[in-house]
Amino acid sequence: VSMIKQQDTTAITMSRIPGLTTAFNGTHEFDAIGIYHVMTSAQPKYGVDTTVVREFTLSSFTPGTATTITSTNGDYLLLPAGGLDHETFVLSENIDENDEPVLNFSPQLTLAAPCQLTLHIDTNQFPDMHVAIYQKNGETWERRETTVDVENQIAHTEIEMLGSFKLQSESATNVSGNVPTSFLLEQNYPNPFNPKTRINYTIAKATSVEISVYNALGQKVNTLFAGKQEAGNYSVMWDGTNSALQVMPSGLYFYKLSSPEMTLVRKMVLLR
Repeated sequence: VSMIKQQDTTAITMSRIPGLTTAFNGTHEFDAIGIYHVMTSAQPKYGVDTTVVREFTLSSFTPGTATTITSTNGDYLLLPAGGLDHETFVLSENIDENDEPVLNFSPQLTLAAPCQLTLHIDTNQFPDMHVAIYQKNGETWERRETTVDVENQIAHTEIEMLGSFKLQSESATNVSGNVPTSFLLEQNYPNPFNPKTRINYTIAKATSVEISVYNALGQKVNTLFAGKQEAGNYSVMWDGTNSALQVMPSGLYFYKLSSPEMTLVRKMVLLR
């Protein structure tokens, strides 16, 4: 077994675990953060030699300093200054588990304050981006309250403990009863538009909903709907005006579906 960091390679001495014929253990002391590769080579008595390489990122956290822990594929965890009450290293690793991509953080520590986790959405795997983040709890996976940023193809959630996380597809409707089971914000049509455009969205359950429009500076321009709605499919129109009925100029705008359970954002273009 070898530990590789850039051009440096350190051999790890392995010892057979007493009572087991195919299990070994060894130790390695880390002294620097960065991207590491663990290369394991096995030479069986009979058969073909096997070499396996695992890649992970090692980050450090010091109380009082906000830290971003980034995995090798760009997923990241924002640890605030009070995220942990002690200094520690945090290992992040992207793996495949049962043919599903999983992000692991270790050690599995309980956080002193909620931290935001962001996972990138692979549109080849989830073309409609109807996803939620799940966290492993023992042998089961539990759904986390998730915010999906459609334009940037990322999903966010807040976590209270380090561990294993993955994205899981969520159907927009229940096939048996055609009842919505997840939130959906569709692309406006037409887009670009002048003078008005339609925005369709889906609500999974009775909840408070707001549909708002923002300009490129993040300033709210208009609220198209605000109130409680039952589960179902809905539609609103925007005529390119602000809340004072003033005509807005050409440009890039964002529209947001907000509820206590979910926030979804898309962009649209107004052309005068």
